[in-house]
Amino acid sequence: VTNHEPATGGADAETNDSMIERAPRAIRHRGRAVTVEDYEDLARVASPGVARARGVPLYDLEADPRATDVRPGVVSLIIVPQSNDAMPLATTGLLDRVREYVDARKSLTARLVVVGPEYVRVDVAVEAAVTSLEGASDVELAIAETLARFLHPLSGGLDGRGWDFGRRPRKSDLYALIEAVDGVDHIRSLTVRGVDRRTGRVMVEDADYAPAGTLFLVYSGAHVITLSFEEA
Repeated sequence: VTNHEPATGGADAETNDSMIERAPRAIRHRGRAVTVEDYEDLARVASPGVARARGVPLYDLEADPRATDVRPGVVSLIIVPQSNDAMPLATTGLLDRVREYVDARKSLTARLVVVGPEYVRVDVAVEAAVTSLEGASDVELAIAETLARFLHPLSGGLDGRGWDFGRRPRKSDLYALIEAVDGVDHIRSLTVRGVDRRTGRVMVEDADYAPAGTLFLVYSGAHVITLSFEEA
């Protein structure tokens, strides 16, 4: 037997922590989607490939990704798949599977829309002073890996549990994160910008993120790391 195509769509077995979190929810929704929380819970039950689900009532996020036009009777589900990719993207198959499962359990009068997440790429430009020129390349690599790990939408963040929708990294968090890397003495400068994946719009200041709404997730982008050494 020859397998000409790589296997796809698999998922790890459910962890005990996940089971403990899921069981009480199953008792609450009892297999029916009534509240927004029910929609989110059932989306996760629909497939082990679903890492997170965010319910957004009254908006059709497929036709109106910025959620500007209220549409009574509509519930949108944002599906984030299980993935180690920097920007997890849900496949059409996963979205269809969730739609079919939840659609069979929702109210007949509700219209369900299932979409993938909107993303804002976070680019970091940092100039860091190192304690020694020896091993500077390792320090640069460590900073890049630290940023990628911290900005992962599912496993990043301060607590390692991922980023909330609409939340973006603070410069103060990045300062502390990078200065904690072995070999870094201090940071001389640091710039953070976001790039809206859909429009390509660059967002630098706090207010600039408002047009992207509160339904985006951040992910690690293109980082520029410059190292310098100051002799005592």
